Amino acid sequence: MVSKHIWCQQVHPMALVSTQVETEALHPPLGRVGNELASFRGGARWQAEFHFSCEQPLSEASFLSFDPPSGGLSHSRRRHCPREREKRFVGTNVNLFRIVALLISFALFAGCDSGTPTQQKLQTLRLATTTSTNDSGLLDVLVPKFESTNTCEVQIIAVGTGAALRLGEAGDVDVLIVHARDDELQFMQAEHGTRHHEFMFNHFVLVGPKDDPARIAGLATVDAFRKILAQQQPFVSRGDDSGTHKREMQIWADVGEFEPWNDYLSVGQGMGRALEIADEKNAYTISDVGTFLKRQSDVELVVYSGRDQVLHNPYSVIVVNPNKSKLINHDLANLFYDFLLSPETQEAIESYRANGNQLFWSSRPSSSSGKNQ
Repeated sequence: MVSKHIWCQQVHPMALVSTQVETEALHPPLGRVGNELASFRGGARWQAEFHFSCEQPLSEASFLSFDPPSGGLSHSRRRHCPREREKRFVGTNVNLFRIVALLISFALFAGCDSGTPTQQKLQTLRLATTTSTNDSGLLDVLVPKFESTNTCEVQIIAVGTGAALRLGEAGDVDVLIVHARDDELQFMQAEHGTRHHEFMFNHFVLVGPKDDPARIAGLATVDAFRKILAQQQPFVSRGDDSGTHKREMQIWADVGEFEPWNDYLSVGQGMGRALEIADEKNAYTISDVGTFLKRQSDVELVVYSGRDQVLHNPYSVIVVNPNKSKLINHDLANLFYDFLLSPETQEAIESYRANGNQLFWSSRPSSSSGKNQ
């Protein structure tokens, strides 16, 4: 049991935020928001209960979220609260402290009105995005520009593509960035989204130990996978229903007769952690090139395949259908959609570098009219 109290730093002594965090074994996913986030990760499930009270209208206060033991994250927001409120939020997985910290702040402040008629709280856009766009650092460049232009706050929920699509289907987010084309088209055909367009791409890479125990150097991707399977070499799978995991399973389907073996490790982790595990286990894995190049200096893995057509990796933006929930900020989601397709953002995507390497390429759409692909 971990308990932590967080005091608001403000001029009135009566505002208190308290948390209790408890971990327990994680069982099959339960669906929707907090439990949805559990559906693609193994590990622990944790529950936090928050109590926030204000006896009278307060002056501006700064609320600090807890620093999780494994992540050292802090998060702050500024709001006025004129009346007593109590919120409860259930989150999941010790590896998701950043996501949950953002959602905690949303849960605490969603019901607080502005202190005076002249003061207005920022609009919030809930963005469910594949972990690769977050781990690569690209969103750290794009999101502040959108927030500044539109005087809003973007809450980033970095999950696998499968989990992101389920959050969209449930109406728990406003807009999606995903990279699994067949699943995207099914999402649109079911009318879960209103606008859908590819806005950038890169490619996947097959990476592994420098000594290449499977001797796959120079082979086409499917042939390399077939040889790894035949020799039952150590292989790390994300196993999280992400776009990367979906592509891996497509390649195994092309190989045929795939059955997991003892050294096939389905880790249920994001791309950054999957690369670390592959490095630790002297194993092969598949990664989006953006995350690999961003993390390349932290691991001793090398690229063995990366330019086959089977490894092409397009990213799309989807606006969630506002009929899903009254809480969906459809107008702001449409603005974000147009922002990603704008010439300025396309240029920023092309210009983005990590360790001197280009990670993404612009899809250069001819227009941002919003017609579905």
